Amino acid sequence: MLAFQWGVADDVRSMADGAMYDLSYLFGLRSVTMVLETRLNVEDADYRLVVTTGSNSWGTYDVTITASDSDETVVDVEWVSNRRFGLNRLPQWLIAERYCAAAFTAQGYTVVDRDTSLSVVG
Repeated sequence: MLAFQWGVADDVRSMADGAMYDLSYLFGLRSVTMVLETRLNVEDADYRLVVTTGSNSWGTYDVTITASDSDETVVDVEWVSNRRFGLNRLPQWLIAERYCAAAFTAQGYTVVDRDTSLSVVG
């Protein structure tokens, strides 16, 4: 689900309960470490992925994995972004929307249904 982050990460490190992504931007002048923490069997999901950058919340992903009758696995992901986006992030969001299906296809997944929105919270 974070294909664009690991695709451009300077380094990805495994942790006991997730991973850490080191990302640099602005030609190396700025950097951030994104932490992905995995929690098992929470509420109505098999996994909950909690993503933070520094001490700031990035988003929460609830993942449910089920087997289908045709020897395929269905992965259902519901996510909520817990951060505010400035207008300077709009191009990044549009590019991610444009290439998301291709990133999943490159990993061997078939996207059956995808519903996203960009909304303003008051």
